[in-house]
Amino acid sequence: MLTKNLGKAPYHGVLDESRFNPHGLTDNTDRATAWILNASNSENETNAIRTLLLEYAGSNKPLTDPAIYNELHRRVAPNALDQYRSPRPDVRYPSNISGTAMLEHHMAKMDPAHEHFGKHLFGSFLGYHAYSDGNGRTARAIYAITELRKGRFNALDRPTEKRVKRFELTVNVLPPRR
Repeated sequence: MLTKNLGKAPYHGVLDESRFNPHGLTDNTDRATAWILNASNSENETNAIRTLLLEYAGSNKPLTDPAIYNELHRRVAPNALDQYRSPRPDVRYPSNISGTAMLEHHMAKMDPAHEHFGKHLFGSFLGYHAYSDGNGRTARAIYAITELRKGRFNALDRPTEKRVKRFELTVNVLPPRR
């Protein structure tokens, strides 16, 4: 994924503004907050997420540092338990210690200067699924922070989210098909 051009089809889809921003917010941080909250099934506090985005977008904290991304996760998913989910029929994406270790190993290879760094991070967090809860919120928050650091915000549409995640899983997690 690190060498894939995520600026071209099928990895370039942008969500229609009316799908996540029905109130017509114009500030990029407010738009990013609306996108994160719109995609989440969990109850989230708007002000907490907006504050988090502003804080990290205005800093140069390295988003590939485990201490930083684990702190982001704790703040976007404050009710998530510090435990792993094992495979069960009722859990679509189990988290596990291997996913956590693979995420950390993968983060060490990331290039923050890469044009599509945010998409790489997004796919990594959804693909490795390192947390028991809040993987999507963490992935979206980190992606949003990379966009806001560039002075913009482009919400990913669902097909692009799925393709980026699937590509990350195929390249870095799943064994080759025979």
